[in-house]
Amino acid sequence: MQNDFINQVANSSDIDNPRLREAVYVHIEHLIGEKSFANDIAFIEIGQLEGDDENQIELYNLKSYIDIEMKS
Repeated sequence: MQNDFINQVANSSDIDNPRLREAVYVHIEHLIGEKSFANDIAFIEIGQLEGDDENQIELYNLKSYIDIEMKS
């Protein structure tokens, strides 16, 4: 289900839509928690995915990535 949401966002042609931005913010906040969202996220860019996804983090792994990066 989470991957379906990610694909819908990634394939959206209306990237500047404020409702899309709000939906992404809410989704990330629910995945990583309100405190982490407020303290650990400085910038969010919404855009279409292009090319290979070798260096991209799956949205459902964002919390683990933040926790690991904050420890280093």
